[in-house]
Amino acid sequence: MLAQPRERPRSVIRAVCVAVAVVAVAGAVAGERWPAVTRVVTAGFGRLSTPAFETAALVALALAAIGCLLLWRRLASFPAGVLRADSARSGRALLAAQYLNFSLLFWIAEDNHWRGRLLRSRPWPKLPVALALAWADWRRLGRRPGPLVMLAVAALVPALLGIAITGRGRPDLIAVALIAGAVAVGAQGTTATKRDQDDPALLRLLGVDAGQALVDRAVLPSLLSGCWLALALTVLCAAGALSGWLWPLVGFVAGPGVAAGVLRLARTARVNPADRGPDMPMGNTPPWLISRMLSIIVAVIGALPLIAALLKGEVHATTVIDQCAASVIVLWVYLMIARALSRQPLSSRPNM
Repeated sequence: MLAQPRERPRSVIRAVCVAVAVVAVAGAVAGERWPAVTRVVTAGFGRLSTPAFETAALVALALAAIGCLLLWRRLASFPAGVLRADSARSGRALLAAQYLNFSLLFWIAEDNHWRGRLLRSRPWPKLPVALALAWADWRRLGRRPGPLVMLAVAALVPALLGIAITGRGRPDLIAVALIAGAVAVGAQGTTATKRDQDDPALLRLLGVDAGQALVDRAVLPSLLSGCWLALALTVLCAAGALSGWLWPLVGFVAGPGVAAGVLRLARTARVNPADRGPDMPMGNTPPWLISRMLSIIVAVIGALPLIAALLKGEVHATTVIDQCAASVIVLWVYLMIARALSRQPLSSRPNM
């Protein structure tokens, strides 16, 4: 808030946040590779006395109080333009919260980019109509590559997760991190899919079959998930957590299987706290939570050969073939079911 009125302080704060993240990752990698660094840091903290820690706590408390005071004084001169722009975008933010699909928030940047601009006339892309609609997500990622860059850096997380928590490699934690990362990356390519689920007016206006549009829009999340899995597994191989260089290939072909769960997650209905689901021993489970859990299960099934290979700690050529078959079958079955359901009336469709 203190940096909102001027562009330069905002850039400085962003640079500081990036620097802190880089130092944290570098420290984690250095601590794993070079134990001497960890010993030096530990010895440095060990030489500090109790009064030194008390002084540091008092300084932190004083800085927090000064920050609160500065924020209070800045409220009188806070730029109204920021509030006005945020209120204009609140509909998009509320929609993202209702769907628990926060990749929609990146459309806020798109709305802000195009609001008030004079749009130039451009010819229709030389693509089929359904594929031209899917091209919107490709263009959006090209204009806003920031989220993809951050998620690409997050490919280091699976290599660090098990060692950071337990001090040794844990294949189960690595598998969880890989699936979570692949779903998060694939979701960056499903924003238009969620928009069509909320308002299919554009598809009806252009006379595009909803099932065919979904097939064309499955290409981008498949590539995103597959490329991220290949990158993360390459890092794991380079770090020595996995042996053999077939792992990146297995990760790449697992992308379409994970994309089936990502597409299902993007097409789930809004979160409605009033909906009640089946009663379970731990209480009532809302339908929106069940639907999202099923989407994650679909993603896990699509990458089941990869997960099994991670738990065993070995990969073979047959693993690549099994993963190809699993990805094709899971994605094909999901698209066939979704295309069949898209021909039903909107009010009678389940969350697929």
